[in-house]
Amino acid sequence: MCRGDGCTTYENGNTVTGFAFGSRRTQRISARLYDKTAEMALKGTDWWELVWGDRHTPGAQVWRIEFEIGRSALSDLDPFLPDAVLAAAPSLWRYCAGDWLTLRRPTQDSNRSRCSLDARWEAVRSASLAHGAATELRFIRERKRATVLRNLMPALVGYLVAFADLMGTTDIDDTFGELLDAVANDEIVRRMTFAERVQRRRAERGFR
Repeated sequence: MCRGDGCTTYENGNTVTGFAFGSRRTQRISARLYDKTAEMALKGTDWWELVWGDRHTPGAQVWRIEFEIGRSALSDLDPFLPDAVLAAAPSLWRYCAGDWLTLRRPTQDSNRSRCSLDARWEAVRSASLAHGAATELRFIRERKRATVLRNLMPALVGYLVAFADLMGTTDIDDTFGELLDAVANDEIVRRMTFAERVQRRRAERGFR
């Protein structure tokens, strides 16, 4: 049962991999339910197992449910401030997973709201939002960085090899020497230093 209009089903071959409920554009709340383990395999984000810790059985399939609450819905909170929103998170979750979207066991009753909640959804509705977040945060960030670096290295090394071939260098030291000169010239053309570009990139990602 869902208070939102519309449901989109996602499939990979004959396997259902997720659902989207409601609309981000037209409704105040929307939800996504998807196979997290399939997404992890696709993106290489195996560090998620650190988030779950001993609450996850290695090799077991995990489905994730997430709600997106729009500004118009959050503005109903009084006062509409970050601290108030965070303080209301448990209540928002209970509403989203207990009223806005539910999984119920079908019966002969035509009124689906009288059908009992599925036991698995009761576990979703009662979930804790913050369990273990503070103790694992730094380690998880390091694993995230390792995953991004692992995906970046093939392309990065490939570009360096192409650059070395273009400049006629053969080893790392000679190649990096030419690269320093090329980056210095690029700074002049762009009228922006390499350090300034790095700082801008970090600011765009929310880091200072």
